[in-house]
Amino acid sequence: GYYYCNNKETLHDWYTTTSSNTDNIDITSKCSKFNYADLTETPDGVLRYIGPSANNYVTFNGEYAGWRIIGKYGDNFKIIKASRLGYFNYDNKEYSSWEGSSLQVYLNKETEGGYYYSLTDTAKNMIENYNNWHVGASSAYSTAASAYNDEIRVTWTGKVGIMTSYEYLYSANQSCWTTAGTNYGTNRTSCAGTSWIANLNEWFINPSSDANSCTLGSSYNYSVNWIGGTGNAPGVYPVVYLKSNVQIVGGTGAQDNPYILKQ
Repeated sequence: GYYYCNNKETLHDWYTTTSSNTDNIDITSKCSKFNYADLTETPDGVLRYIGPSANNYVTFNGEYAGWRIIGKYGDNFKIIKASRLGYFNYDNKEYSSWEGSSLQVYLNKETEGGYYYSLTDTAKNMIENYNNWHVGASSAYSTAASAYNDEIRVTWTGKVGIMTSYEYLYSANQSCWTTAGTNYGTNRTSCAGTSWIANLNEWFINPSSDANSCTLGSSYNYSVNWIGGTGNAPGVYPVVYLKSNVQIVGGTGAQDNPYILKQ
């Protein structure tokens, strides 16, 4: 049956067990220790981490504090690898789109030589084959909301992706959400200081609508720019959605006490 936690604001909704209510189980100890109070709901309806010092570290794929939680998307946690996997071209052809790109193929390849293949069996079992990745093109001049509206127009189904530009923009304090992503003519330093992920130099999953054959990426200081998909490769930080039955059962999210996952 299901044991409902006493405080749904600070503990997860339920813990599944085959025991009965008469077993005198300490229900609180069985509930997830995930603290929803650390999350902020953004206009897209997602509970996500914002601010400069998010306690969102999680152990995944045998990597202690090696991943960070972007947010809670309905019943699914979405997490990003905390360290750079490496430098890769987004694609090897002129026009860049996520589906079929060389980076998408490599990250999802299930045979030897692919990133997904290299993951532990436990990690693979936790990953959702998610059917609503937002891979539409948007502009580097977009605000968080306008980037979201553009990027949701095209979806992809898969297991391993990378961050969207609007997720990056929503990682800063709310006052920055209405600022255009590009750093051209704009001082982004003050906003960068309010984001836990602002200083990553990374690809985004979204093609650029500003320039042909380009893809969006970040170049530090909370800025979004268009980058040629076949060169000038920034870093790759893999992202996955966890299955809805993956719960947090311990830890605080701090780097020295990361969240513990259980399926």
